[in-house]
Amino acid sequence: MKPALSPPISFVSVAILSCFVFDVVLGQGPPPPPPPPPLQPLNPPPVPAGNPITEAKANLGKALFWDEQLSATRTISCGSCHQPESGGSDPRSLLGDPASTHPGADGIFGTADDVTGSPGVILNREDGTYDQDDFFGMTRQVTGRYTPSAINAGYASSLFWDGRATSTFRDPVTNAVILNAGAALESQAAGPPVSSVEMAHQGRD
Repeated sequence: MKPALSPPISFVSVAILSCFVFDVVLGQGPPPPPPPPPLQPLNPPPVPAGNPITEAKANLGKALFWDEQLSATRTISCGSCHQPESGGSDPRSLLGDPASTHPGADGIFGTADDVTGSPGVILNREDGTYDQDDFFGMTRQVTGRYTPSAINAGYASSLFWDGRATSTFRDPVTNAVILNAGAALESQAAGPPVSSVEMAHQGRD
């Protein structure tokens, strides 16, 4: 006895199968574009002609960045707020935390214009005694702005939230021009050590 033969595939079945395969292929769309080329490394940041980087200057800058002795209370350094492990910003700044909340323009805590800033120093006098602050009392003051990342700051033409640290570096006391261009970092570095909120005692210059 001969085995039964399978029925032939009909033309209609083949047509339906072909349409299904075509729809699947069509639904996949065109192949994705090739990935973009890798980003090229940045060139070194510009350096002011009047202040070339040397190994001694670089080592001194690293030491001063972490030196809490620069602050009047000997408790705050640049690295206290610009922490490398947090992308050069301040992980202590927490939304709603009284230790990192500034009352904002209206001077009232708990309103819509409160600002999350960075803890600074207790308001203090030149003789080392503490003073009563209108907002923070005898606790550490808080800056009115969140600490920005220090990453790539060397490429900036101006710094601080309002751009007041310009590329022209002036003596903080005499206002004489020391560096004509490319010195935003130098201008910025002269700010926090004389701020009575961030690092200094009152009247420090």
